Amino acid sequence: MKTAYLKGYYGYKNFGDEVLLFGLVDRIFSQYPEIQTLNVEVQDASRMQHRIDQNAKHFLPQEYVQKIKFVENSNFKRIHHLQNMLGFGPHKNEFKFFGGGEVLSEERRFPHDGRNLLLLFRHSVFHKNFILL
Repeated sequence: MKTAYLKGYYGYKNFGDEVLLFGLVDRIFSQYPEIQTLNVEVQDASRMQHRIDQNAKHFLPQEYVQKIKFVENSNFKRIHHLQNMLGFGPHKNEFKFFGGGEVLSEERRFPHDGRNLLLLFRHSVFHKNFILL
């Protein structure tokens, strides 16, 4: 696996989420050194790039920082979701790390959020190309 995708809620102007992200990135690269690029889904890629440039030196090795690429959530969510469900999404062949409030949330009854992952990323789930963090 040379390229991976981290899906979750990161970069919503919450430093706690950013620190969680740094911890996940460190764990992912520590356990999967073969990953060359980690695409991280965020709300605002330019803001997160600024935040990581500003803070990552305190939390992550520079070699990890250079491997991160921020991917913005799609503005056309329904089209994006349909592409993923049908197995045509732009990141379909990337190993997926699912985490954050998208998997478990206190706002909805379990397994609402987790079930969405099964539906939206069935290609990755069917091919056992994912892990839950």
